[in-house]
Amino acid sequence: MFFRITYKSLTVSILCALVCFCVSCRKQEILTDGELHFSADSLLFDTVFTGISSPAAYLKVYNPHEQLLKILEIKLIKGEGSPFQMNCNGTPGNSITNIEIPPRDSLFIFLKANIPPSDDKLLPAEDKIRFSVKNRDWDIYIAAFGQNVHILNDSVIDSRSWTNKKSYLIYNRVVVKENEILSVEEGTHIYFHRGAEMVVKGSIKVNGSYDHPVVFEGDRLNSHQSIFTEDSSLSYKNVAGQWAGITLDKDSRGNMFKNTTIKNAQVGIFADSASSVFLYNVRISNHSFAGIYAEYAGITAGNCLVHHCNISGLRTNESHLCLYHCTFVGDQAEAVNLRGVSQEVKIHNSLITSADGTEAMKLSPENISAKISHSLITSDALSLPYFFECVNSAPLFVDIEKRNYNLQQNSPGKDIGSSQFIDSLSGELKFDLNNRERADGKPDAGVFEVVSE
Repeated sequence: MFFRITYKSLTVSILCALVCFCVSCRKQEILTDGELHFSADSLLFDTVFTGISSPAAYLKVYNPHEQLLKILEIKLIKGEGSPFQMNCNGTPGNSITNIEIPPRDSLFIFLKANIPPSDDKLLPAEDKIRFSVKNRDWDIYIAAFGQNVHILNDSVIDSRSWTNKKSYLIYNRVVVKENEILSVEEGTHIYFHRGAEMVVKGSIKVNGSYDHPVVFEGDRLNSHQSIFTEDSSLSYKNVAGQWAGITLDKDSRGNMFKNTTIKNAQVGIFADSASSVFLYNVRISNHSFAGIYAEYAGITAGNCLVHHCNISGLRTNESHLCLYHCTFVGDQAEAVNLRGVSQEVKIHNSLITSADGTEAMKLSPENISAKISHSLITSDALSLPYFFECVNSAPLFVDIEKRNYNLQQNSPGKDIGSSQFIDSLSGELKFDLNNRERADGKPDAGVFEVVSE
């Protein structure tokens, strides 16, 4: 009896398994005329460099159905003549057929732009991706602007002028030879590939204007780092450490940066032994080590804004420093770090603070050659004998989260500057970083004048 029951149970189990197997072997229903959903109705690249394949942009394609969906064809309308290259879930090609998306699943379309050089400074390029199922098509518009560039790779250059007719793209390094001068005219854009650097053994003179500044930055122009997030805070424009920076080699003299933006490097400007530099109307931000780093060098600066540097906004060692109407904001570490006992330090009408209200300035207490006056400095060191008429307070920026470092009407930095320093730097300081005149005889601390209500 025991064996009979076991035999019957086994028979039933086998029959059930066969039924399940047969059911599972039935061909899954495939849709060929269903709906498609897309993560965007168009795909717009940031500006790309001509002759160089761009970073990939992506489009996500969704199957909203409970059945497997077959796309008959995905293609670039311009085919082989398209300035774009397509990859569908790992399969490259300008036309890809019979693509299946599982129920309620998705696939990625990756695109790169490769625009040939031309005589135009900006060259538009466009195409469409067509998705075809039975009896229906969808078109996704794609567009990019190609920017013509001069490419320099491990280059050593003599005296010359860089103009704004084309941008410049640096690979590895570019070196300005000893006793030679590199002049950079207004509106020129200089990009650096990952890890690239500029080394100045001679001199560099950057002559940007208020309306047409010169820009030094990394070459990643695409908006997002990851396919897994749309968080705009991950835009490459805010990523530090993309390139090495600008090094003023030892004994490099006569360097000048006017109306210039330097961003996204490891060190914005590194001034080595016995070098010197003049900075006016310079914006320095998003550096993984320091915005300005000076070792036994000379720095003179006016109307300079330095922020979002991971270690120091300004870091010096045994250097000579003159700052007028500058703003340094420490976001993750100190805004200013002055080391060494023999350096000469003059800081006037400036603003040195931290985003979180902590100590913003570090310096050697034995540095008796410093004179720091008429400035707002978030620091407990203001009792030291070389601070004169300075204020220890939060500055009350308009919107620090949005990097708006203008001062509010009730800022304690308002009117605390001294008019005697307005004529410093050959009168360059009569206007603030926003080109507003300092005309009332009571200048405000830092780069920006308070806007009257």
